[in-house]
Amino acid sequence: MVNLSVGQFTAIEVDPAEYIAIAASAGCQKVSLLTNSPSPQMQLPLVNRENFERVRKALATTGLTVSNVECFMITPDTNVEDFRQAMALGRDLGAVGATALLFDADEIRVKKKLAQLCAMAGEYGLRTSIEFMPMTPRWHTLAEITALIQEIGHPNLGICIDLLHLIRSGGTPEDVTAIPQELIHYAQLCDSADVRANRDYAVEAGSNRLAPGEG
Repeated sequence: MVNLSVGQFTAIEVDPAEYIAIAASAGCQKVSLLTNSPSPQMQLPLVNRENFERVRKALATTGLTVSNVECFMITPDTNVEDFRQAMALGRDLGAVGATALLFDADEIRVKKKLAQLCAMAGEYGLRTSIEFMPMTPRWHTLAEITALIQEIGHPNLGICIDLLHLIRSGGTPEDVTAIPQELIHYAQLCDSADVRANRDYAVEAGSNRLAPGEG
């Protein structure tokens, strides 16, 4: 059975509780919630302890569950311990996993921090999924991220496949079928007016995604 979810990044103009109601009205079974901002400069509708009860009530009322919490960005300056509160929120929301983004090109540092992130996520009953993308400093493709995950070898570490990232990195459906299927935690489907990795790509990925069929 395929469970459908809508990511909060497709509706950043509404608060989490309203977004949950919208997802339910669209026929989804799950939602993806933001418990951690990838950047202090981004004003995002985060779930926090202040709105937690309202969000939990919205989930109970609609019957939706949480697929994953976002976004846990690994940079040269990241202190993984800073993610603990956001991970705890994920556990308390009943989330399945946490999504990581790799914005660091140093392999030794990334492997160390990813291992720490996986261990922390495991403490809260969450798996870790890396969303690869061609705009990051390294590990732009499905093959590259698969190799990294296999080298780390953590049992709860896998991949989020965003189809726009896949296409923009030169990937194909055949590439998806070629990797171990157990590494694929979930997939993101959205549309765009331009599938090139152009200079507006980052803005679109964070705040201007289109529904499938609208691009």
